[in-house]
Amino acid sequence: MDLGQNPFNIHGYTALEGFCDRKVETSTLVNAMLNNRNVTLFSLRRMGKSGLLYHLGQHLVTHYKVKFLYSDIFNSYNNEDLAKILGQEVMRVFAPKRSFGKWLGKVFKSFVPKIAFDPLTGNPELSFDFNHPQEPIKTIENIFLFLRNTKEKIVWAIDEFQQIGFYDKPGTEALLRTQIQQTHNVSFVFSGSHRSMLTHMFNHAKRPFYQSTQWMELHEIPKKEYQKFILKKMNVKSNKIGNEEIAEILEFTLCHTWYVQFFCNRLYAKKRKVTLKLIQEEKLKMLNEFEPVYHNFKALLSALQWQVLRAVAKEERLYSPTAFEFLYKYKLGAAASVKRALQALIAQDMVSVIQDDFKGYYRLNDVFLMRWFQRGN
Repeated sequence: MDLGQNPFNIHGYTALEGFCDRKVETSTLVNAMLNNRNVTLFSLRRMGKSGLLYHLGQHLVTHYKVKFLYSDIFNSYNNEDLAKILGQEVMRVFAPKRSFGKWLGKVFKSFVPKIAFDPLTGNPELSFDFNHPQEPIKTIENIFLFLRNTKEKIVWAIDEFQQIGFYDKPGTEALLRTQIQQTHNVSFVFSGSHRSMLTHMFNHAKRPFYQSTQWMELHEIPKKEYQKFILKKMNVKSNKIGNEEIAEILEFTLCHTWYVQFFCNRLYAKKRKVTLKLIQEEKLKMLNEFEPVYHNFKALLSALQWQVLRAVAKEERLYSPTAFEFLYKYKLGAAASVKRALQALIAQDMVSVIQDDFKGYYRLNDVFLMRWFQRGN
């Protein structure tokens, strides 16, 4: 097998050739960024949000000579973590390779972090040793001051932005809002996968970011576009696939980006014609591989939460979780208890409320887990 030649990438954005569609979304984001409108970008996990942001960055850098920064703050828990992540990205984009020390003094001024080099990659990494609560705040302020002084057009995508709402101390939202208001040469994309938290942060009158951004929601790639993409990428060498087989893949994965990519990646690796029989075999094999993981989920949930999770999966789209018919069908008991269990599953990022043309419905976030339940588990 040729290494590195599988066109169905499952580890983020690599190049334009492996990127499917998102033309409208990219155009919308480019227009907002070039016209200084900040954007809040929401999507379910694994819908391709991070890939879209990297694609946006490549487009802006190539066609508009804009400086692009990307920071994922999902693993941050306080201002100290945030200062390190933001500072690391600013250093990556702006620091001269042969004069890190001088650059650090210019950016961080009174508090200069240490610099070390990753022994595996050789990339520079910042190390902070904060001794006072005000030092990370001052560091963040210095980062924004540096960006203002560059006089360059900059776009900064901050991924999983809702994480700030879980910090151990309040005040970070207000700090960032103040700095962003003063930094007119930088446009921001605040992206995340926690709808209720993002909605509250940007649409509640008492929050610092209230109505300060353009809201954008990322949905599934249209089936027609994914069909063309899969046909083009799969019909090479010994691989062949037809429209009927693609329709089966997209139905099984619900056109949810990562799940489409993952399943097609496995089929492509077979190096043979893709038939409906092969697809069915791969479904069974894959779900069996994931089964130990799914059994671990059961150990983390209460008995009722597991029952509700299973019931939502069986329904696929659940519009009325407290309706008598639903409760009776799955023997779930009192509506109030089911409602509490459902809220717990949402908080644990296992279930989401999705809006369609009619009203919101509940669905499992993990498409393969949903298919595993539907198989009879």
